Amino acid sequence: MKPRSDTMATLIPTQGLAEFTSHRGSPIRANAGAGSGKTTAIVERVAALLESAVPPHCLLIMTFSRKASENLRQRIRLKVGKAGEDITIGTFHAVAVREIRNLRETSGEKPHILDTNDSVDLWEQAFDEIPSLPPESFADNLEQMLQSIKPPQTPPDPKKYWKSTLKKLGGFLHDLRSEQINQNLGGENFGDFAVPRLLEKSELAGFMAFWLDLNAWADEGLTNYERLKTEQNCLDYDDTLARWAHALHHDASYRNAIHLRYQHVLIDEYQDTNYLQEHIIQGLNCANLTVVGDPSQCIYAFRKSVPRPMVEFHRRYDNVKEIALETNFRSKDEILDVCNHVLKTHDDLIRQDARSPMARLVLKGVHGKGGAVQRLQFAGSQDENLALLNWVKHRLRQGAAPSDLIILARTSYYLSPLEILLRSENIPVQIWGGNSLMESKTMKDVTAFLKIALRPSQPSNFKRLARLIIGGERKHDEMFLRWKMGVAALEGTEGFMGTVKRLAAWAAEEKHTPEASRAATIVTTAIDNLKKYISPDLEKLPFKEKKEFEAIEMALREVMQKIRDENPGAPLKLAEVITRLSLDPATLQSSGKKVTLSTIHQAKGLEWEHVLVAGCHEGKLTFFKNGGRTSREETEEECRLLYVACTRARQSLTLTHVNEPVRFLRACPLKVSLPEKNQNIQNPRP
Repeated sequence: MKPRSDTMATLIPTQGLAEFTSHRGSPIRANAGAGSGKTTAIVERVAALLESAVPPHCLLIMTFSRKASENLRQRIRLKVGKAGEDITIGTFHAVAVREIRNLRETSGEKPHILDTNDSVDLWEQAFDEIPSLPPESFADNLEQMLQSIKPPQTPPDPKKYWKSTLKKLGGFLHDLRSEQINQNLGGENFGDFAVPRLLEKSELAGFMAFWLDLNAWADEGLTNYERLKTEQNCLDYDDTLARWAHALHHDASYRNAIHLRYQHVLIDEYQDTNYLQEHIIQGLNCANLTVVGDPSQCIYAFRKSVPRPMVEFHRRYDNVKEIALETNFRSKDEILDVCNHVLKTHDDLIRQDARSPMARLVLKGVHGKGGAVQRLQFAGSQDENLALLNWVKHRLRQGAAPSDLIILARTSYYLSPLEILLRSENIPVQIWGGNSLMESKTMKDVTAFLKIALRPSQPSNFKRLARLIIGGERKHDEMFLRWKMGVAALEGTEGFMGTVKRLAAWAAEEKHTPEASRAATIVTTAIDNLKKYISPDLEKLPFKEKKEFEAIEMALREVMQKIRDENPGAPLKLAEVITRLSLDPATLQSSGKKVTLSTIHQAKGLEWEHVLVAGCHEGKLTFFKNGGRTSREETEEECRLLYVACTRARQSLTLTHVNEPVRFLRACPLKVSLPEKNQNIQNPRP
């Protein structure tokens, strides 16, 4: 895998790049094609602004991911030196958290940020407070309902089943509330928004509707949820953006101040924004707004990202300067021919209902011909997997490094059989696209101990710990009262470290689950050595008995080091570490000596010498819904997925499918081969 910075370090000057770096006085929309050196173009524009006497503290750069913001920060500092430290660079959420906390500095303790698990727990608590136990008829009808939607089974206790139903539906409503906020639909009439979607997601909700007013139930649950957050002085992930947007559009003094502070605003990966983020942008100083992106690479619909804000940018801003960056510095011409075919298909889709002055991109290479492309059709998935194994072995025999190879698919489970085959051949492999380390149970357990140590008297922090300790839902209230009494007796005497150690001792004394004791040991060790974390040499912590612990240590150190890099000289606080873990989990560096199996989403923004895209057939690269039909938006996103996958390749691109390919490939001028069973995939001739 080649970092983008290596490939794009020295761009060949183009008219588009010159216009991008020099234009002043009106908004810029830069349509930056895949491999066009977008990051380097942003760095060059920042350098040009500083050279023209724009103070660095007047620049605000916002990105879609922390990985992108870190890359930009490093590249800008290399280019402009110390001045780069005064530029505000961060994700939308990171900048929003800082602004919200600054706004609330005079109103008491700064709010802490709930991660997704904490938010769902709070939703459950909100619904627990609603007196909505089912009538007697619930027990009578429960068995019949279960038989209709599940295999025959003995019906559970009605009250326990009702509680688990509330928990499940609470999780659905948490997701629907997030969808409502990120579509910038406001906070009113939540029940009207959520219930129709809830009924589509859950047959249980339909059963509940016989005796319960779901709209009123959802609205009351939201009211309780908001009250609990206020009482506990916390914000969830979506609140950070919603509160900032509200301040920008309803607090004139704050808006005027931030307009004076940030005179130039740059948005990276603009195609990945959602409607709420676009609402935030409109509240900033847009006189010198610069947005950079490629609507053909918008593939995060599950995060509420939509390409429309970029496609329709000219409708919201005056005197827009249109710039196209279409010189591709990555791929050979043969690969670009395939990419341009898919790109044209996508552009035809989005332009049917959006008249945009954006020029249609046609990627133009600088490396000439000599690339290898092929499309292979198989009779079944077993044949395809064996062929993929042979492709890896053949490339390695030809001298390719394992790190030069990647096999992409839409979902990680599609690659699971191939992973087994590769490991059986002792081929080193790494998987991208499954649960990250920061989403693992062990890391969540560690974070739970850190949170309750920081705020030991807060019920929401205690809930996961209680589940961890007792392995179920029993006696949470009783356990919390016992813990809270113990904390109150020690307040002002033992301090933070005493609280942590008491927590660890309490878990051991109560003979709780091994996982609880293990997490307590990790946290106690980590806090005991916190000074080593903060010191410049970042000495390693001494819990190495398991590889997972080593990985957790590395991830925590990475988070802490990034905080120090972003705030030079400022003391490192545990509250900030926990907020960062909740807001944007860390990722570990991948190994450079392994073949990569990855989802297409995880590979975006990266490149490899040799790329194979597996499962390019209907039902795998595309998902059928609603009786085999997909919506217009889903069809567009599936086309974009294929485009992103193809544009990862530098030297060779192979597309494989079982039976007929996806519709986006059927008209592609690329000869299809039908390998016989167990036949090696040879390198195609350029």
